[in-house]
Amino acid sequence: MHSDSDDTYNQQQFIDIRKQKKQQKYAKSKKFQNGIDKYEPQHNEPAIAQAGSSSNTLENERPKCMINNVPMEVLIHIFARLDPSSLIFAAQVCKFWRHIVKDDTCWRQGFIAYFGAPPFKRLASDSWKSEYVLRTHLHRKWEKGRGTVLVFDPKIGPLDNIFVNFQNSWMLSGTLGRAMATKSDPSTGKTDRIAIFGHEDAEPSPVSSMKMDGHQIIWGHFDGYLTITTRTISTSGRQLKRFTDFHEGPVTAVTTSSTLHNVVLSGGQDGIVKIWDIASGRCVGNLLGARSAVTKICVDSRKRIIAGCTDGSTLVWNVDVVAVLTAARNANGHRHVYEGGQDAAPVYSQLPDFGVTPPGEDMPIMEILYDDEHEFLIVQYSNCSRIYKYSASDGQRQAVFENPNSTAKITCIQWDKEATSANEEEPTPPKANVRQSRHQQDIIAASNFPVVTSNELFPSVTIRILASGDENGNVCLFDMDSVSTKATMPLTTIHGHHTAISAIYLDACKVVTGSTDGWIKIWDPISGVNIKILHNKIPRNAPVDRTDMDLFSVRKIICTDYVGVAIIGNQIKSWDFSPDKQLLSRRKLRPKKSNNAGNLYSSRGQLQAEIHEAMNESKSRIADERKAMEEETRTIQKLTLGLSDTEALEYAIMLSEEASVQATPVVQIKDDHDKGTEEDEELMQAVIASLESAKHEQSSDRVSNDEGDATPSNDSLSLFSESTSVTDDRELYQALDDPTEWPSIGSAKNSIPSSWSDSNPGRILEQAPSRPAASRYVEDEDDEELQYVLKLSMGEV
Repeated sequence: MHSDSDDTYNQQQFIDIRKQKKQQKYAKSKKFQNGIDKYEPQHNEPAIAQAGSSSNTLENERPKCMINNVPMEVLIHIFARLDPSSLIFAAQVCKFWRHIVKDDTCWRQGFIAYFGAPPFKRLASDSWKSEYVLRTHLHRKWEKGRGTVLVFDPKIGPLDNIFVNFQNSWMLSGTLGRAMATKSDPSTGKTDRIAIFGHEDAEPSPVSSMKMDGHQIIWGHFDGYLTITTRTISTSGRQLKRFTDFHEGPVTAVTTSSTLHNVVLSGGQDGIVKIWDIASGRCVGNLLGARSAVTKICVDSRKRIIAGCTDGSTLVWNVDVVAVLTAARNANGHRHVYEGGQDAAPVYSQLPDFGVTPPGEDMPIMEILYDDEHEFLIVQYSNCSRIYKYSASDGQRQAVFENPNSTAKITCIQWDKEATSANEEEPTPPKANVRQSRHQQDIIAASNFPVVTSNELFPSVTIRILASGDENGNVCLFDMDSVSTKATMPLTTIHGHHTAISAIYLDACKVVTGSTDGWIKIWDPISGVNIKILHNKIPRNAPVDRTDMDLFSVRKIICTDYVGVAIIGNQIKSWDFSPDKQLLSRRKLRPKKSNNAGNLYSSRGQLQAEIHEAMNESKSRIADERKAMEEETRTIQKLTLGLSDTEALEYAIMLSEEASVQATPVVQIKDDHDKGTEEDEELMQAVIASLESAKHEQSSDRVSNDEGDATPSNDSLSLFSESTSVTDDRELYQALDDPTEWPSIGSAKNSIPSSWSDSNPGRILEQAPSRPAASRYVEDEDDEELQYVLKLSMGEV
């Protein structure tokens, strides 16, 4: 039989089992909070004993976490293999791990393990955590971002130079082949229709050099003179001015000072470097000494001017440009001579203080980079595989940069001479919106913990980078501040292009390179890893010459952290990978279709309404044009009396013949006022004589007997008879007002002039026999329509 004691025992056992399960669940929750790796309850103990034990006893019997017994240095080395997101997750495990992650040494070790080396220049100088997070954030946007890439053509020919203002989103692009420049928007590709010309007559002819900045463009011409186009913000117009002096040959180099905006320096084929005052248009200084054409000019407004020539020599003038400009303005009295014609004070001239000879023969200078703060210059020679560094104070060689693994010729160089980065602030984390999950919000909140910096233990050393590209497609990064008698080896070598490097851009985060095949690649300067490729997509069957370097070569690259612009032949390529341009939202990429196609206020219905409205406007405009054409046709027909083009032409010829018969010989036009008065008087006499001749012709009945030729009447008056004179102008007006006094068409048609001679202007014209007044019109059937027109004009019909 089943007793009550058995039921009580089973009930008590059930209660103990439930208590045991609750204790196990509590222990598992405590495991996550205290960082315990593993916990297993002691199943060999009696269930009643486990149920009766307290929570404090269970905590004392738990085993220690073995990972926390590892030394902190080993844990830092382990955590250094994690990316920033994983480190943030690790900081949420326990207080001990959070203490380790808060140390800036952990983030520095993680940065070196991720990128392979410390950075050449810090992006964020406050902590290594900010540096690690910011740099990986930028790389992630470049690698996985889906930014916008735009290619547009300003339609001015092969481009040679650009100036970009990323803040206001506008740029200038210019070409030497046509001396033109246009303003465009790099974000949309829209180009202004009004172009900027470098010639005074707005002719698209070539120039030899060009320099542009935000408010002016300087053009150097083959004739040796310079013009400047000034752009002002207050006015939309552009002013083109021409400097007074000129070079004896083409202008080969033009530059401006970054600190002195009213000075222009130019070098010509004559070997003279001229200093120009923009305000007055004068040449205030001539720097002599060059034996060949000047190709590159560098200026320090307070110290010196440096020029490179085609023979490979580098000349240095220690001259204060500000003092020269001030002295010239004081001597000239601040006069503006753009119009020319004013005398100027003597121009300042100087020979070079010293020069630097090239390391070999046939090595023209291609590029000169001048550092005015550290007073050294870097020179790139043509047909050379090395880059040379000289002192700007005495011209001594300080270093030679060379790639030991390649003997290819250097095609372009670029540097990043700024010691600090423009981006020194840590990017603010994105704000938590409604659509973010709770897990994402926890991660954002956990990543805002402070770190203990260790700048004293690991001071950051900034290395200024010099980048070079050769004809084999290799890019080398050097330490430009190194001084050594031996060849300086590159810090990083990048092999990525299959053709010659034609353009380089360099900053603390990336290296952007462009080649002659039109490809643009972005690299990590620390590890040399490629993070982005911008292809030059040209159809395979496109009718282009692929061997034309002017059509595919990348000429210049200008970038910021996310945005960039490059010249590729005749086109401009711009890209934007900023966070607000990322197309990662599925909702934006594929919007839901709405069932409001018939609604006029929807996108589709609005488009249809706009199309209908445009069609109605075009129909009304065509109808107005047709109506205007019909009105014009009726007006023409009314004026021409319904004559065809051929008939109107014949009528015009006939009237011209009549005028030639009745008019006087052409009198030579003279410039004197008295001669003009005499000619007017003779013309008046000729008109009166023609009217009297026509009147006498109608009253005469004599007919000539000689072969049908008309004989002149004894009473007829010559057109230029000396006895004819004008007694009163009123007689002429009365004769013109009376239609019966006009000459007849028949008399004009049958009258044939005799020989015309300038020496005998008084020769009498032979006239046809006169006819009765009743038969004044010719009875020829061919002239019936003409006679009708004449009668209609005289009011007889």
